[in-house]
Amino acid sequence: AALGTRERTHYLLVLDVSYSMDYRTGDKSRLDRAKEMAVQVVNDSRQGDGFTLVLLADPPQAVISDPAFDPRDVVDELESIKVRHSGGSLPLTLTEIENVLQSVRRQQAALTTTTICFFTDLGRTTWDDAATRDCRNRIGRLAENATLALFDVGQDGMTNVAVTSLELQDSLITTGREVNFVAELQAFGTRERTGHRVLFLVDDQQVRAETIEVPAAGRNTASFAHTFETPGEHQVEVRLADDPLAIDNRRWLSVPVREAIEVLCVEGREGAARYLAYALEPSRASTPRVRPVIRLENALLEQDLNRFDCVALCNIRRFTREEAAVLYDYVRSGGGLLWTLGDQVQADSYNQQLGEEAAGRRVLPARLESVAPSGNYSFNPLDYRHPILAPFAGHQQSGLLTTPVWKYVKVQPADSAAARVALAFNNGDPAIVEERIGRGRSILLTTAVSPDSVDRSTDPPTPWTALTTWPSFPPLVQEMLAHAVRRRFEARNVLVGESLEGTLAGAGPRAALTIRTPGGEAERVAVQPVGQSSTWAFRGTAFSGVYVASFDSSANHDHRFAVNLNPRESDLA
Repeated sequence: AALGTRERTHYLLVLDVSYSMDYRTGDKSRLDRAKEMAVQVVNDSRQGDGFTLVLLADPPQAVISDPAFDPRDVVDELESIKVRHSGGSLPLTLTEIENVLQSVRRQQAALTTTTICFFTDLGRTTWDDAATRDCRNRIGRLAENATLALFDVGQDGMTNVAVTSLELQDSLITTGREVNFVAELQAFGTRERTGHRVLFLVDDQQVRAETIEVPAAGRNTASFAHTFETPGEHQVEVRLADDPLAIDNRRWLSVPVREAIEVLCVEGREGAARYLAYALEPSRASTPRVRPVIRLENALLEQDLNRFDCVALCNIRRFTREEAAVLYDYVRSGGGLLWTLGDQVQADSYNQQLGEEAAGRRVLPARLESVAPSGNYSFNPLDYRHPILAPFAGHQQSGLLTTPVWKYVKVQPADSAAARVALAFNNGDPAIVEERIGRGRSILLTTAVSPDSVDRSTDPPTPWTALTTWPSFPPLVQEMLAHAVRRRFEARNVLVGESLEGTLAGAGPRAALTIRTPGGEAERVAVQPVGQSSTWAFRGTAFSGVYVASFDSSANHDHRFAVNLNPRESDLA
C-alpha cells in the first residue's frame, strides 16, 4: 500500500553493507538479494518520484543525498555498491537518514510523501541498538512523517567459522631466532562443522597446514613457529577454507624483522648504563639478538633516535627543553623509553621538562617526588599480574623477591587510568611504572641500575641497590625491553577503519609518500613536519588486507601494515 501512492514520493533507500551481508546461499549473497529488492522498488515507482540512497555501515554514507529522478541512474548506483569490511552503526545511520530527510524537505517541496526502505539481514550486532531509548525515539519520529518498510534478507540458524585473531607471542623479532604465532578460530551458531583446514603463510608462501576441530559456538587455536632468515618487512597470514561467509576466513599480521633490536643506552655519567647493557645482551654473541649502544647524555640531540627500537636513560641529572621535545616525538611515534634513576637525578627538572608540567608533552609515566630514606626494601610482584612480571610467576627462587634495595625515588603515577604499576616495594611504593604514550611506551624503574649510585650522607656511603648483582636482573631487564618495544609492532596491525600512521626522519613537507591498498590502488599521502621528523596518517582503511607505505621508489623504504576485520560482525545471529 505504501508503494502504491499516487502522490510524488521520496524513496529513501537504506542498504545494509556490513560484511555479514556477504553471506552466500547458492551463487548470491545477501547483498545481491537486497539490491534486487531495491531495484524492484525503483522499477515499480511512478514518474516524478525521487530517490536517495544511504548505506548502513560504520560510518554510514549518503551515496545519493540529493534526490535522483531517473530510475536508471539509481539502478546503476545500486549495482555498483559493494560490501564494506566493517559492521554497521544504526545510531549513526539514523542520524544520516535524518540529515538527508531535512535537506530533501527543504529543497524538494513537490515530494509530498516519504517512504524509508531498509534492506538488511537484521544482524543482532547492528540491530540490538534498535532497543535503546535513543534509537526507539528516533525511529518513532521518522514514522510520524514517513512510511517505514523493512526488507529482511537474513536467515535464522546460520553457522559461520571465522579467524578471530592472529597474534605473535614474542616481542623481540630478529633473524635466525624462532618466533611463535597463534591463531584463534571461532564457530558462531549451534550446528556442528568438523575438520577445518587451516593454512599458515609467510610472505604469501605456505609454511604449514593442519586440520583442527572447532566445537559449535566454541573456539580453538592453531599455532606454528617460524624462523625469519632475512631482515625487513614480512607478512604472516592464516587462512581457512572458504565457507558461505568467506570474508572473515583470512587474517594478516605485519612483522618487521630486525637483525638485532637496537637500544640506545644514555648515561648521566660514565658507567651508569654499563650493567644495563650487559643485562640486555648478556651472551655477548657475535650475532646478538639485542645490540646496546652506550653514549653520554649529549647523544639525545646528536643521534637519530628513530633508528633505535628503545632508548634507555640511566641516572641522567637533568633534561633541556630540546631533549624533552626529541624524546616526546620519539615515543609518540612508537619508540620505547626505559628510565632508570639514581643519585644524580634532579626531580624538579624531570617533572618540568618530562612530566605533568611539560605543557602537554609528558613522556614520564609518573611524577618524581622525594628520595626515600635509606632502609631495607624488597620487591612486591603484585601477584605477577603485569606482563613484565608474569614470567616470574612460579619462580620464587629467581631472586626477584630477595633483591636488596636501600634507596629509591618515591613517585606518583601521572595518570591513574593509563599508568600501571608493574612492580612495587614492600611498603606499597611503585618500583616499576609503565604507560602507553602515543604509539609508544614509557617504563620507569625508580631505583638505580649501577652500583655507582650511592647515598653519601651515610658513613660509609650506602649503595642504592644490589639489583645489578642479583640473578633476576637480566630477565627483568629483558622483560622491560620486550614490553617497551611491543607498541612499535602493534602500530603495524590495526582494524578496518583505524588509521595507519608513521614517522619519517628527515623528510621534508614535499616528501612523496604513497599507500598501496589491498585492491591495488595507489594513494598519495601528505607529510606533516613535526620537530625534527615528519608524520603522516592514512584514514582510508575501508577493506581488510595488507597495505604498503612507500616513502620513495626504493622497496627498502616500504612499510607493511595489516588491516583486519573486527570479528564482531562474524556472528550471524
